[in-house]
Amino acid sequence: MLKTLFLIILSYFAVIGIIEFVLTILETFSVSKYSQLTDITVTATLSGPVKNVAFLLNTLLLQTQRLTYKNATPKLVVKTQNTDEDTYSQIFDFCLENDNITVEKHSEL
Repeated sequence: MLKTLFLIILSYFAVIGIIEFVLTILETFSVSKYSQLTDITVTATLSGPVKNVAFLLNTLLLQTQRLTYKNATPKLVVKTQNTDEDTYSQIFDFCLENDNITVEKHSEL
């Protein structure tokens, strides 16, 4: 009984390992043709009044920095649509403190 349970658990992890190996090989071949990629840009659109702006932007920035591909540098662009002045000023101040985040103000998108 214990031996069967051990074989089931071992088989489960073996299948997961094989799937991860195949996915890694597929990812390597699918992105190898993009060797000239230098920047990765993530765009987020915010509208209306936003609570906890600093927390939201920090989370978005951390998620953007998790994107890696060779030497490409990830950047975050925040587009604001009809936000109040307080929210926009908080976003602008956050962008001044961080290098790889910018803000664009739009009245309509």
